[in-house]
Amino acid sequence: MSWPKTTHDWAARVDREHLAAIRRDPAAFAPGGVRHLILDEWLIHANRRQNGSWTQRYEHGVPSTDLRPVADDGTTGTIVRFCPDAPLSENPVTAGEILRLTASWRFLAVEVDDKRTS
Repeated sequence: MSWPKTTHDWAARVDREHLAAIRRDPAAFAPGGVRHLILDEWLIHANRRQNGSWTQRYEHGVPSTDLRPVADDGTTGTIVRFCPDAPLSENPVTAGEILRLTASWRFLAVEVDDKRTS
């Protein structure tokens, strides 16, 4: 099975047209189902490396802050926190589903800390 290219070089620029196309027709960009296109109200991505750490906030897939340095705490890794967009809030993703979707990456450790109240 071949997969269509559905990504963009995000380092080049924010491709607002691409984001709008995904929002209009998410199924076209997710041949295996739209669950892997977790569109978010906001997302905070933090990278910790030995030679420097940084964080960046996104709103609806668009960077809303520049990269910001993070104080070294002696750890390395990546943490992603997000709040799903309304369509996923109506049909919520379960912690088990997230773990199942990420299980095929054997070098990826996933911890789900669900802060939803319902």
